[in-house]
Amino acid sequence: MSLNVSRYLYTGIVDYDQHHKEVILQFLVAADELGLSNLIQHIQDYLIDDEEYLHKDPVVPLEVIYQHETFENLKDYCLEIISAEPKILFTSQKFTSLEKPIITMVLQRDDLKMKEIEIWESFLRWLFVHNLKSDDESTWSSETSTDIKQIVQEYTPLIRFYDISKEDFFLKVYPYRNFLPQDLES
Repeated sequence: MSLNVSRYLYTGIVDYDQHHKEVILQFLVAADELGLSNLIQHIQDYLIDDEEYLHKDPVVPLEVIYQHETFENLKDYCLEIISAEPKILFTSQKFTSLEKPIITMVLQRDDLKMKEIEIWESFLRWLFVHNLKSDDESTWSSETSTDIKQIVQEYTPLIRFYDISKEDFFLKVYPYRNFLPQDLES
């Protein structure tokens, strides 16, 4: 990594083709830490031009982007890709590893091209994997139930329940009625 930064500092040249995208993301982070704004922009442009990478695994770039405000162009692009094709994120095996602020950032989008019930189910999958050892409610402590209720209620405004069919609501949302705000049940 330092060799690449040194090479850039001395020559102004970076050869991205010989590196995996994860290494390029690390290089982007290093450029940010060194305050190399031209290089940051150049790397972002390179990653944006490589749509295939973001389609394969949007989780790793999202995690890196979220931690660095200077990666705004890449962040906007990633969120546009995810909005147009949310299943690349929501069906990713790494989806449940995302931290809460990233889930919030994605769910705040009003333009996700995915059925709301699928978003709800993905949110539940993330919630249970990220916060529980078991999705069997009978094994939860009262503290766990309280925590789950708090998280569900925090995310309730980000789910458009009115777009969920009555049948899906009854089968897939109603079982969690104890965690939902009371006004949503009616």
